[in-house]
Amino acid sequence: MARQVKLSFYTVEECGYYKRGQDAPFMADFPSVSRDLHQWISTPDITVRETQTFSPDADSEDLPVFCYSLIHDGAPNDYVMTTWNETETTEGQVASVHADEAAGSARVEGVEVTQGTIAGYPAYFWLIPNQNLIASVRLEGQRLTGHTGFDLYMKGYLERFSKWVVLPANVQKATDVNVLGYKHNRQTRTDLRPRFRSVPVRLQGRLDYIRTNRQRIRKMLRKDEYEGGRVQHDSLVAKLLKGFGLRHSAPSLDKTRYRFEINYTPSEAELNEIINEYTSGRANTDVTRWDDIGFKFEKDNQIHWLSSASAKGEAEVNIRLRDGVVIEADSLLTALHAQRSSLLRMAADQRDE
Repeated sequence: MARQVKLSFYTVEECGYYKRGQDAPFMADFPSVSRDLHQWISTPDITVRETQTFSPDADSEDLPVFCYSLIHDGAPNDYVMTTWNETETTEGQVASVHADEAAGSARVEGVEVTQGTIAGYPAYFWLIPNQNLIASVRLEGQRLTGHTGFDLYMKGYLERFSKWVVLPANVQKATDVNVLGYKHNRQTRTDLRPRFRSVPVRLQGRLDYIRTNRQRIRKMLRKDEYEGGRVQHDSLVAKLLKGFGLRHSAPSLDKTRYRFEINYTPSEAELNEIINEYTSGRANTDVTRWDDIGFKFEKDNQIHWLSSASAKGEAEVNIRLRDGVVIEADSLLTALHAQRSSLLRMAADQRDE
């Protein structure tokens, strides 16, 4: 079945066990960790529930993540990993609201989660260890990449489940186990800390193009999605609403989208500050088309959005679905390999013409 998918590429910036203050891992790397994770997931009779690697803090908005499957192809040594991301339930039920009924009185229904199942959604990742890359893969219409959960999952694996973990005698690996240290050359090291972090691949050529043409910038644009309760958004939206002539305090809004532009040519220092703030502030998030900064140049109607400097793209792939819901991992890996060279060019640096 031919399906359209969206890919977003990330560089694995940290993976392994680090000494304090060191930028390079003392031991392990993305290829060796991928091999070890695959071996663990391939353990006979391991259940999906047993693949959980971290327990979210009680006050955290994060939810548990599991590994649905992880398959490997020795040539060219890539993997496809499917994570299962748990979703919020209330007393064992998933809630849905009648969207076409009046706000404040619309009926809400709860669908009971079958005992022994985990309500959630799948997320797909193409692991390319030899290039220190991963790519999230989304079906058309699927909004969530699961990228944050993937990073948490990998860090949790390094902390408590990898082959390097040292535990007290007769203690089984678990998300709440107290680790004694990490094994290196048959010695237990207590001075190492596990790290995993992946960040969006930035197409430096496109950022350089904006910087090179800074003096031609005539307009700067900003768009975002307002979330009620965020102080900086509350203040900004209040000022924008007063601009429409509202003399009294602005009404409270739960959520809305906004976009504005100003005639402004930033200095070199200001432009660098804007780009650095945007890229670093979104290092572990997924940039959407409603969270962006753009620039219009003199005699150029095109808007140069900073999000376009993230390595991403679309492709048509032949895949199979299990139970009409989850992509069969082997079909996805085969499809990715068939277009591997062209897909990886999405993560290569390019310059705007």
